[in-house]
Amino acid sequence: MIKHLHIFACEYFRQELETLLQEAAFRHVRCDFFPADCDHPCHNRQMLELTKDLGDTPCILLGGGCLSQLKNQSCQIHALEQCFELLAGTQQVQAYIAAGAHLFSPGMLAQWDHFCTHSGFTAATARDFFADSTQKLVLLDTGVDETAAQRLADLSKVLGLAAERIVVGLDYLRLSVQHLLSKQQQMAVQEKDRQLADYAMVNDLISRITSLTEEKHVIAQVLELFSMFCAPQVVAYLPQKNDEAGEMVLSASTTNRQKLQQDLLALRGTYQLNAEAQGFYIKIERCGQVLGAVAVLDIAFPQYQQHYLNLGLSVAPVVALAVSNARTYQQHLEAEAQVQQLNEVLQERLISVNALNKELEAFTYSVSHDLRAPLRSLDGFSNMLLRDYIDKLDNRGEHLLTRLRANAQHMGQLIDDLLRLSRLTRTEPNKSTCNLSDIVSELAADLQQTDATRQVDFEIQPQTTTVCDAALLKIVLENLVGNAWKYTSKKNHPSIAFGSMQQNEETIFFLRDDGDGFDMAYADKLFSPFQRLHSEVDFPGTGIGLATVQRIILRHGGRIWAEATPGKGASFFFTL
Repeated sequence: MIKHLHIFACEYFRQELETLLQEAAFRHVRCDFFPADCDHPCHNRQMLELTKDLGDTPCILLGGGCLSQLKNQSCQIHALEQCFELLAGTQQVQAYIAAGAHLFSPGMLAQWDHFCTHSGFTAATARDFFADSTQKLVLLDTGVDETAAQRLADLSKVLGLAAERIVVGLDYLRLSVQHLLSKQQQMAVQEKDRQLADYAMVNDLISRITSLTEEKHVIAQVLELFSMFCAPQVVAYLPQKNDEAGEMVLSASTTNRQKLQQDLLALRGTYQLNAEAQGFYIKIERCGQVLGAVAVLDIAFPQYQQHYLNLGLSVAPVVALAVSNARTYQQHLEAEAQVQQLNEVLQERLISVNALNKELEAFTYSVSHDLRAPLRSLDGFSNMLLRDYIDKLDNRGEHLLTRLRANAQHMGQLIDDLLRLSRLTRTEPNKSTCNLSDIVSELAADLQQTDATRQVDFEIQPQTTTVCDAALLKIVLENLVGNAWKYTSKKNHPSIAFGSMQQNEETIFFLRDDGDGFDMAYADKLFSPFQRLHSEVDFPGTGIGLATVQRIILRHGGRIWAEATPGKGASFFFTL
């Protein structure tokens, strides 16, 4: 049983057909209309344009003498001697015509003004034209247009001719459409066995190509399928990728290889019939991406061209899926090879990193044990000299010993900071929800207690929380708040602010002071170990604090930067 029958008919019968198709018996019928022009019969090109997008839907051209000379392989032609036979019996129509009547359908009367304009008629010329050949005007009234009778009376006055209205209803049109529908259903049943054989081949192809992993094997199966059920002279497949054509594959040699490739590249729609070569082209595409195109030319049975095209269109999505899968599989193999190569490189680098880590651990052990002992001796002996032999030393000797002990202690602090930085490199953050505002508040309170004489305004944004390693972030804030406290020490009533802000859907934390600041020209040295932008005499320190801060921020997957102006303070920003 067919799904639908598509009828193309003249505009003059639009109202009748649209009324008829509302009946349940014709739910499988669809209708479109071509322009009415009795003086210029329909032609093949016009009908080809009307029917090119119907796919496998059977279509019939329904009308009168205007279709008698038409040939169209994509549509069946059902042409009556007179189109009025759609509304009345043949003998009745012929009798009225023989008696000199000019017949009208309601649609013709409705478009009378348009007909006159198109034909160049005026009322006078129309009257002269009809006077020579017409005895009276006859309306075959189908009842679908209530204005038809009045239009006939008006036209009768204009032309000066007698008029007659004959009520015909839709019975004849109903019989014609029912006949066409029944005939089409009968043809569908007759073709069923042959189509089953063709679709069996299609199903066999589908079962084979869906498991193929190379595009060339998919193409070979497609060429074999079309060769089997179309028996064409030429089957070609042109692979396409990223708007570039690959090498065309042909089932047989052809002298027009270049032209054939150009035709396939020029294919714009899903398919295109080639009446000249008795074949068709089909585009192979998936998810809006063109993967290739198939050409099937000079088929053995041109009368079944539409059927072959329909089969091709039905299998095209499966071919596209198979081609896409094959390409994806090959890309997967290439990606696996690249991953394997990268893994080998990473493995080599991991071995190097492990070796460097062992060297770093050995170095750390050496610093921790081999350097601390002599430093402790230097500090201890210097302290003994200052304590037990102070009376035997002059002022210069005492000064030199004091400096020696201070430098030994400073070097010990540098070793401690280096060891701390080294441990941070190897420690994985233990993350949890943390209130940074509370940490800064505690640090501010501790600093105020260490020097009650200083009056520093702390502006701490409440409930600044994040997910982080609380112990490590405390080290970050100790350094940043400590630096802010230190570099505002020469200013009366300084202020230090802490909080967060949203920027481009990212949380940025900040710590801002209005202290000594620094020159941004040297900002690239700010986070390097032992790099200092101020004199140790003015602001003491080892220069390892900000390097430690940066290391912790990086361990949290974030970044840190600073902005400052000499004498006007500095602002540090970081993300996590």
